[in-house]
Amino acid sequence: MNPDKHILEINDKSYLEDIKEQINDFSLKEYDVSADFSDLSNIPLAYTATENEQHQIQMVMDLLTSKPVIRCYIDSIEVESENVDYASLQDCAKNIHWMLDFETLIRPIYNIDDNTECTK
Repeated sequence: MNPDKHILEINDKSYLEDIKEQINDFSLKEYDVSADFSDLSNIPLAYTATENEQHQIQMVMDLLTSKPVIRCYIDSIEVESENVDYASLQDCAKNIHWMLDFETLIRPIYNIDDNTECTK
């Protein structure tokens, strides 16, 4: 076994636990419930609808990709231009606190109007 690989794996687990702790703290503060980590590729962060209820915005964290990403879905369709990518688990652990705010997470809603249509 390569000792450097083992150290990296230990560090990745540490960063992953740090990210999960930050997400859980946000969830407890914002929603009064613990975060749902049952699927690390789809951790719910925020959900809301436009004022007229015509569009739904959902932000989820994917920690199983090689580079962690917060994915944005509008009406269940991924909007890649609104995704937030991180270079690594370490980068995510260091910087995710800037995104863990409900208003920041749902910012795509401010770019939607009554005529917006989301298509695949």
